[in-house]
Amino acid sequence: MRNLRLKTKPEDNVDPLTAVELEQAEELWIKTAQKELHKRVKNKEFNMLSPFTDDKGILRVGGRVDKAIVTYDSKHPVLLPKNHHISYLITKD
Repeated sequence: MRNLRLKTKPEDNVDPLTAVELEQAEELWIKTAQKELHKRVKNKEFNMLSPFTDDKGILRVGGRVDKAIVTYDSKHPVLLPKNHHISYLITKD
């Protein structure tokens, strides 16, 4: 987000993005993509996935894997629309 405000600086003086800024950008893209899902979640189309919103406001899959010895993202993957470009980019990695 910082780089968006620095448009008046020459490009060669712009610092690389920090890890925090990259994480914030990813969260913003995910939340933007998830806006397509809100009506479907409200209509309980995803109830079998036990969806919940985490402390960052990101919609995730719930379930009964809390005691599994894996990362939080593995236990509770982000819920994304299947045909959204961000879904493609994330699964491409």
